[in-house]
Amino acid sequence: MTDTVQRLIVGCGYLGGRIAQRWRSRGDVVCVLTRSVDHSLQFQRQGLRTHVGDILKAETLTNLPTAETVLFAVGHDRSSGASIESVYVDGFQNLLDALPPSSGPVLYTSSTGVYAQEDGEWVDEDSICEPDREGGRVCLAAEKMLLAHRRGQDAKILRLAGLYGPNRIPRSADVVAGKPLPVTGNDYLNLIHVEDATTVLLAAADQSGVRRTYNVSDGSPTTRCAYFTALARLLRAPTPRFEIVEEWSERKSGTNKRVCNDRMVRELGVRPIYPTYQEGLAAIVSEMRRQEPN
Repeated sequence: MTDTVQRLIVGCGYLGGRIAQRWRSRGDVVCVLTRSVDHSLQFQRQGLRTHVGDILKAETLTNLPTAETVLFAVGHDRSSGASIESVYVDGFQNLLDALPPSSGPVLYTSSTGVYAQEDGEWVDEDSICEPDREGGRVCLAAEKMLLAHRRGQDAKILRLAGLYGPNRIPRSADVVAGKPLPVTGNDYLNLIHVEDATTVLLAAADQSGVRRTYNVSDGSPTTRCAYFTALARLLRAPTPRFEIVEEWSERKSGTNKRVCNDRMVRELGVRPIYPTYQEGLAAIVSEMRRQEPN
């Protein structure tokens, strides 16, 4: 194998870090773009190459490595003072503009928050996207920017459902503490285990051809009440107390939809290892207990 960079990751965090290691285990050379020198050293200790630069400062994005795949999986760091739009749209465009001409396809981790259906209906990649929350609106704006960019010709957009996994169980601290949990009736929750999400993104990166959009979900929506009740039982926590609210802060609607993953399964050939949240949570909690001191 020639000593050339094959993969570039921008946003090597909870999900991106797992993708980096899976690529590296296959023998790929992986480079990470980071704005922190300290993080650069940490990534190097993990066997990754690094390029120090800030997507919000176009002048720092010179001499980016040529890669077969470019993954944009940046999370919004509220402590940075930058708005989510400046990161997901302006910063993303700065990156696209700076990529070497011979770079390969771009993968963008978007969100199922781009859908705002509110009646519990199923949504797929062709469903109307009219998000009413800021995060969903910005993700949709980033998608449109990518598709309009010259780099969008063979891009893959991955709309992730709620990501969970080891050390990341949504609302687990509140469940353990017995705090009232806000729910809007029997609204649906769509989830994907981080290991399954990683497998889907790797499959999308290996897929050649035209640009495509995929919902990345386990395909088994559950109600929030059912999720919290099952989580409490697994964690041996108090029976959850629910606080029924008319609407969530910062939005009027848009959480009550069921996300279909048929295209993901059919075209990428990925069937989740954790097909429902019950299997995923049980595996996480079991591993937590094995690691507890005797």
